[in-house]
Amino acid sequence: MPTIKKLYTASGTAITAPTDSSLTGLNFEDILTTTSADYTVLDDDGYTTLLFSTGGSNRTCTLPTLAANENRVIKIKKIDSGTGTLIIDGEGSETIDGSTTKVLRKQYDEIVIQASATEWVIVGIYLVPPDSEVHVYNGALGHGSTSTCIRRFNDIGVNTGTSITYADSATLGATFTINEAGIYAISYIDARAAGSCAIGVSKNSNQGTTAISGISAAHFVAYAESGSAGESSFVGQTLVLASGDVIRAHTDGLPGSLGDNKTRFRIVQVTRNI
Repeated sequence: MPTIKKLYTASGTAITAPTDSSLTGLNFEDILTTTSADYTVLDDDGYTTLLFSTGGSNRTCTLPTLAANENRVIKIKKIDSGTGTLIIDGEGSETIDGSTTKVLRKQYDEIVIQASATEWVIVGIYLVPPDSEVHVYNGALGHGSTSTCIRRFNDIGVNTGTSITYADSATLGATFTINEAGIYAISYIDARAAGSCAIGVSKNSNQGTTAISGISAAHFVAYAESGSAGESSFVGQTLVLASGDVIRAHTDGLPGSLGDNKTRFRIVQVTRNI
């Protein structure tokens, strides 16, 4: 058990640590560093700061019960660049600002929480700025063979960060899966050599064979239609997305594309949510 450390008054005068046996084990400045392992915070471990290296696997920090820790403050930080996430989990059904878990994903993300009578309250937070972007272009592949209104793309210009997973399927078309909640900016441009071009963006849609103008309102994000052949259609939208949301370039399913510069889809993470 870490030893008791000195406390200081506002003027800098040292306060002698108490020696009463009932206070044995208490401390005020202790840091625990955990490498590639889960940790359950104990009522009497005295740690105020928990530093986690996750490596390539997800790790869990389980909080102690609120009843035995009211007013306790704990700082939790992910300190390595491993791909694993750090899951902060309230004991049983106990919550952190209304959620049973919070997740730190990037190196140097940190959260400071304090135990109230009813839940853990976030009193401080730092999230590393977002760095996720996917930019694809060239629609020569057309659409998915079964999802006939979902656009495909030949080339990847940018694919950075871990908050967006891009995949292209010959049958289902292109998908952009959100791995981290936040605000995202989306832009999509397309054109057809013959006839007008109706395009849009859908979210979590299971209507891959339905033209963008006819899909359910709950799945509809954006829509645009050009007036004539060769004229580009463009849509842009900024919206809040949740982890697990799937975004698609959704069209009217008609063939044709006028080349790289006129068939582009871009999604960028603007802010991150814990």
